Amino acid sequence: MTTDKIEGTYLIFNIRSGGNTHDRICELAYTIIKNGEIYEKYFTEILPPPNPLYENDWQQEKYKNCPNLKEVWRDVEDIFSTAKHIFAFNLSTHKSNLEKSLGIYGLTLPKNNYHCLYNLSKEILDNVENHTFQAICQELSIDPFQSKHESLAKAIAASEILLDLEQKTTDKNIASYILNKPSKQESIGSYFQQQAHFKSSTTEFIDDFTSKLPFITPNGAEFFKNKNIVITGEFMRYPNRNELVSLLSERGASPKSSISGKTNTVIIGTGAGPSKIQKIIDLVNKGQSIEVVSENALYTYLDDCK
Repeated sequence: MTTDKIEGTYLIFNIRSGGNTHDRICELAYTIIKNGEIYEKYFTEILPPPNPLYENDWQQEKYKNCPNLKEVWRDVEDIFSTAKHIFAFNLSTHKSNLEKSLGIYGLTLPKNNYHCLYNLSKEILDNVENHTFQAICQELSIDPFQSKHESLAKAIAASEILLDLEQKTTDKNIASYILNKPSKQESIGSYFQQQAHFKSSTTEFIDDFTSKLPFITPNGAEFFKNKNIVITGEFMRYPNRNELVSLLSERGASPKSSISGKTNTVIIGTGAGPSKIQKIIDLVNKGQSIEVVSENALYTYLDDCK
């Protein structure tokens, strides 16, 4: 395996995963930027390991003819090792889920220079009020639907966000910008420090903290029937969130605007509201049973119900 880093080469990746612990990747996509241009795009579907929670695991059937992650990793590990810098829009979530999935096969994610595009957009586009993925695409006139495969579409759009951000840096070089910006403490020592930092409402922290939430994968056509649900954040497939509200209402859900002791399920999209995340944590700590559904898990459920 080559260990040379190629100057000016960036890897932008996106994954799709499910399962209560989000360690069952079923899609991996990435783009490679070299010398200011996207010159390679990659996408594959992946057979996830069986889900022990379900006797009939529909993902095993849907992806039965696809390679598993261990097989895929033989082809892409070198890319993750040799890219000069690696980016994802919600880095902590995607990196953590990829690490968990690799761990099932005794594999590890290579050490490299990993960067969060959300954080970079907040720093560089400081005149923009909303820094969610959908909002940044709209602000920069980037089409977020450039592939029929959602994970690849997001990787392509994230690459265009990166290229645009790079042009807005002083020397038009994102690597130089990252190297020369003031250092920032990356880790938070204790749970109570996390709670204090949470109140600053940074999405980087929200991404880190959501790993503690009780995520589940919806199963069965009537999963949402007679459930009080709350939707927070933005959803790539549903720029107008009212469409998603109507769709889930048709499936028997009762959408609410705020989380309370009567809430059954919370669906979390990109840039989920920190106050709602905090409310979930508080209620769970008090012993209330709340299901949390991620954006990717929701799409997987809706695709399966078609």
